Amino acid sequence: MSRYLTYPYPLFYYLCSMRKTTSFTLIGFLLAGLGVLSLILMLFGARFSFLRWLDFWGSGVGFIIKLVMTLLGFVLIFLARVNWEQEIQDLQNEE
Repeated sequence: MSRYLTYPYPLFYYLCSMRKTTSFTLIGFLLAGLGVLSLILMLFGARFSFLRWLDFWGSGVGFIIKLVMTLLGFVLIFLARVNWEQEIQDLQNEE
């Protein structure tokens, strides 16, 4: 298993620096927040004016794009907040 988890993976290496971690967390919160708020507003028939272009292809496609935006935000938050160096070290110590 350790040959698959050798350091550095490009994404893990990129996420390990503190400044980039903070940036990814902020971007993730913005994506997730805007996605959740736009989905809630969609229930009431309202829209953010700067996200109106998402509904040009239809409301179903707009809903899917907003859902993907929300999920991508949560994934970015998760990836940015995990201490990958510690996780890799823990997996190597288990073997």
